[in-house]
Amino acid sequence: MLGPLEVTEEGRSQPLGGPKQRTVLAHLLLSANRLVAGEKLMDALWGEEPPPSARNTLQGYIKRLRKVVGAERIEHAAGGYLLRADAAELDLLRFESLVEGSRALVPTDVAAAAAGLREALHLWRGPALDDLRDQASLGSEIVRLEELRDAAAEDRMGAELALGRHHALVAELEALVVDHPYRERSWGYLMIAQYRSGRQGEALAAYQRARNALAEELGIDPSPELQRIHEQILSQDPALEVAGDALRGYRLHEMLGRGSSWATHRGYQPQAGREVAVKVIPARLADDPAFIRRFDAETERAAKVEHPHIVPIYDYWREPGGAYVVTRYLRGGDLGLVLGEGPMTPDHALDMLDQIGSDERNLQLIKRTARQPWRASDDALDLMSQFVVSFLKASFEFVE
Repeated sequence: MLGPLEVTEEGRSQPLGGPKQRTVLAHLLLSANRLVAGEKLMDALWGEEPPPSARNTLQGYIKRLRKVVGAERIEHAAGGYLLRADAAELDLLRFESLVEGSRALVPTDVAAAAAGLREALHLWRGPALDDLRDQASLGSEIVRLEELRDAAAEDRMGAELALGRHHALVAELEALVVDHPYRERSWGYLMIAQYRSGRQGEALAAYQRARNALAEELGIDPSPELQRIHEQILSQDPALEVAGDALRGYRLHEMLGRGSSWATHRGYQPQAGREVAVKVIPARLADDPAFIRRFDAETERAAKVEHPHIVPIYDYWREPGGAYVVTRYLRGGDLGLVLGEGPMTPDHALDMLDQIGSDERNLQLIKRTARQPWRASDDALDLMSQFVVSFLKASFEFVE
């Protein structure tokens, strides 16, 4: 299906009949392992006014298709038909399985994710259902399949960029934005790849091309994300460079500060093109059973808090030997640095409480966490928003 519709047996292509019979097979394959109503198939073939012989003709198509794919594969039940196939037999199912698995690998093994996405994209033999593009009933599905392919291609390029393979991507990305001039993610990747290849002028020109295409054809401005990449290129932001130690889907840079039970590093998320702060919790805490029990629940709860005065949590995970929390990167520092200079004044502490307390959800978070006993072995509050944690540790008892 990832190309002209084709059925092979022992490497030999099998005859599939005329366009209508092939259309029936395409619809059954698109809904593999699911029942397709006979009425839906007739509507796909003849529209709202099927001929009197439509049902018999459809049954004839099914009979001939069973001879090609195997009688046991196409079942008749409840007024419809079901074609059974697995991922090893159907390229579409194989593609979707590979893409899903590869995306799940991005945070932990970018190289394996890139390899899996390459394997998935190699399954394509041309435009989806290329020999049936004139069949109106398949139009929306063809568009969907092409979108899946383009999204997977962008995922692969993002993974390749994270691995520092920008030189090899420039030409491919150029071709992609020519074919799909409104895909801003592709434009962003092209700009980053060109910039990292020492072609800053071309990267800036690419932004102008993207802006013109969006303005002239759609009447819109580039997204904030694409504008931010443009600004980073203009300022030659070091965050655009591939550097630092690999950590799942991030690059770990210099240490920004250290607490009693964590170290905070500046990080970079190549696929999102943004700087982040990464809290690194050492093994003495991360491997402690009490910490393990509380980590996911406490951090997930903190990640749900939304407030302009609280640093959002983007990602978190724990593995043997360490735990990690990824938050927004604050160039101006955070409350922890302020508290490191000495206790806050009562007025300052109350002002901080007022800011946090403007949202009921934040008060509930403080209420729950403030009741927890503080012990080095289960200091899960260290993993919350920098603002909330620092405040609770240094100021909550003062204003209580």
